Amino acid sequence: MNIPDKSFAEIFNGGFWEGQQQFTDGTLQTDDGMTFRIHRVVLSQRSGYFRALFSFNLNQETITIPNIDSKILENILLYIYTDGAILDEKNVWDLMIASDYLLLDDLLKSCRSFSVQNMTCTNCLSSLSIAWQIDKLDIRDDCYRYALVHFEDILKATNGGLEELPFKILKKLLESKSLNVFSERSVWKAIVTWTETDSSSRLPHVPALLTCFRLEEEVDEELAAEILSHTIVNNNPHCSDLMLSKQFNYYLTKCALLSQHARSEAIFYQNTSCPFGPRTPNHLYVIARNILTPTKYGSDR
Repeated sequence: MNIPDKSFAEIFNGGFWEGQQQFTDGTLQTDDGMTFRIHRVVLSQRSGYFRALFSFNLNQETITIPNIDSKILENILLYIYTDGAILDEKNVWDLMIASDYLLLDDLLKSCRSFSVQNMTCTNCLSSLSIAWQIDKLDIRDDCYRYALVHFEDILKATNGGLEELPFKILKKLLESKSLNVFSERSVWKAIVTWTETDSSSRLPHVPALLTCFRLEEEVDEELAAEILSHTIVNNNPHCSDLMLSKQFNYYLTKCALLSQHARSEAIFYQNTSCPFGPRTPNHLYVIARNILTPTKYGSDR
């Protein structure tokens, strides 16, 4: 896909579209008041959304496009007219959602590819949160796999986005046996970091998060003591039924948590292999990137 070096208005000053602005026959307006003169037939050829829109608004000169700001709509118009769009980390998700809404499948695919190729430890979780809400974007699995593989690096990143992660997504990550962590201490660190960001509303979720530990036969007494003495546990009324004895037992504590706070998980565990062993992924994820090597005939992989 080409990267345009002009604004939408400037494409009519030269090249293929030079002088064609005089033949525009409609106006698109965004919620922020910006307007764009367009050719209905051009937009209709590229998008089923616009084809239907113009069919039902034959005599309406100005049509408002809701929920899409002027910068994103201008980028989309550039794509429709020139096959090029400006993609960066700041706009790719807005552009992806808009292209899905406007039925621009090729642009949507380009946005997906860009997002996957530019995924990092600092944008992975925010991307996962968006993708989790919009299944049609078909990128959730990519974000989820990246988060599982790079979880330790995400924890180390100062702006990894763990603090803003919704509870359901965090629990899904922590309970996965494919989660790539050095030890369960990393899981505990994630629970503490996430909970302390907004303890008033997140303390009720702590018991459920504690069930995500993968507990081995040998008890890590140091970690056990740290968990039991931490304020998010020992000062948490939602953990009052936890077995807080000096002779801490991982297995019994886990069973108590499952019984009291996660009955559905308890039923699930009764019919599956023991969840107290180490994390053992079902799949080996190989992450590779394509590098384009310039040649005199173009680019070669």
